[in-house]
Amino acid sequence: MRTKGFTLIELLVVIAIIAILAAILFPVFAQAREAARKTQCLSNGRNWAIAIQGYLQDYDEAFPWAIYRTRNAAGQECDYTMISAVYPYAKNLDILKCPSDGTPMDLHEGIRSVSAPGGECNQVRKLSYMFNFELARPGEHPFHPEWNTQPNRRNPVRLAEVPFPAETVSMYDGHLMVGLNGTCGSVLGMDLLEIPIQARHQFVVEVSFVDGHSKVLKARREQPNCQYQYFTGYQTTQYAKPWCLGEGPYLRRCGDANPAPCTFQIQGLVDEDQRGKCYRPSR
Repeated sequence: MRTKGFTLIELLVVIAIIAILAAILFPVFAQAREAARKTQCLSNGRNWAIAIQGYLQDYDEAFPWAIYRTRNAAGQECDYTMISAVYPYAKNLDILKCPSDGTPMDLHEGIRSVSAPGGECNQVRKLSYMFNFELARPGEHPFHPEWNTQPNRRNPVRLAEVPFPAETVSMYDGHLMVGLNGTCGSVLGMDLLEIPIQARHQFVVEVSFVDGHSKVLKARREQPNCQYQYFTGYQTTQYAKPWCLGEGPYLRRCGDANPAPCTFQIQGLVDEDQRGKCYRPSR
């Protein structure tokens, strides 16, 4: 007696059902993977926020300088950055890289390309997060002599100057921009050495706060015909498109009546005026 097998039509139906299920489930799997990356990124941000708190405790509640010129062990001029300042309290350079960032900035090679032959003094390389440079102010640097004439240049920002530590951002998903392409400047007000956010996790950006916690904030994609450049190696740049922050007090500068059309970077201290929470410069 011959065993009855599947007909061609039955096989095609089974294959079609499998294909439909795969089409339904694959996006779910992709979202689950991205959710796991977002969780890891939040953990990275919290670890660095806690490391910054450790630095503050040891340095009389003073934030580190963003960058200043010095020399390395080989006698080369190099740039010492806030990342190297905080690193001893984290002791893990891997947490500087967001798992959803396929092309992180190379800080050491970028500095070596344009600023100092010794690059970043401790050769900090892959970097997915950027500092709030209104907390970490620039130090003495020959490429920026105007910094030397700023009021209070030799006085770092201190924790007591931050009115709302739980709402003031210390680090976030972002790039250090080094060049423009298109109309970013006229459309968004972008200029050289801005720090645009990157919403790497399904339209949200990871941010860490001065009080030590981290969370994600909504962002929205603008569609101007523009891109910016950031360093990914020695004299090697990558292009990226800007995002706009979608919520929070960094949408409006203190004293302004209305939010900005696009807040593309997170810089400043959160404060309040007669209209509510807003942000302002530290100096």
